[in-house]
Order: sequence, then C-alpha cells, then structure tokens
Amino acid sequence: MAIQVPNIDSVLFRVFGQHYSMIQAQYHLYHFSPSTLRKFLTEHGFSLYRAVYSPSINGIALSIKNQWLNTQMMSLGKLGKYTGLLSTSGNADGGVVTWFRRKVALPMLRPIGRLLALIGHGDVFSMYARKV
Repeated sequence: MAIQVPNIDSVLFRVFGQHYSMIQAQYHLYHFSPSTLRKFLTEHGFSLYRAVYSPSINGIALSIKNQWLNTQMMSLGKLGKYTGLLSTSGNADGGVVTWFRRKVALPMLRPIGRLLALIGHGDVFSMYARKV
C-alpha cells in the first residue's frame, strides 16, 4: 500500500499554525504525523518498509501567502476597510506577482524545502507498507 498525506509534524505547521497551507479541512478529515500513521498501519496489520518526505516548496509559499493575507485582512478589518481582499481576481498587477513567485520566491524556497525533507519535516510524506 502507498499512502501520501500532509505532514502535521512538519516545522512549517509549527511556524504557521492555522495558516499552514496543508491544513485543508474540506479535503483532509484526519491529519497524520509520520509516527501516528506508522502506528495506525502497524495496528491494522501492515509492515512499513519505506517512508519518503517530499521537498515541497508550494506549502512554504502558500503558507506565507496565507499568513500575509490574514494579516492584511485583520489590518483592514480594524480600520473598517475590508472589502473582500480575497475575492479579487484577474491580473491587475500586470503579472508582477506571478513573475516574482516563479523567478524569485520559489527558487529561494527550493533549498529550504529540500532541507526540511532531508530532516523528515517535508510538507508531505509517503509511506509504503505491506500486509503481514
């Protein structure tokens, strides 16, 4: 069996808390750490033979964005100026945000994602197990 889930035990979850991008309650009814999933599999007759941590950088970028948007909404809300910041769409900035994300932010975050995966704190982990 192969299972891939968000890593609730990641450093990013500890840093971003409720703004951690992998917390998607509408899609994930349960959240696992590597140890809780290992325990669950073992209790149900499986033997773990491999665990892989993903060097995802999207989780880092989206968590930063979530934190920033929440800060902006809180600031605007206190001033009575919140008018649906999250509902705006389109390319009003002429593509500057997209360019910055692709050319600057993501390349800078890639080494951080790799390091987190190496130390077992990647955003996503996969476990491979066999029925015993």
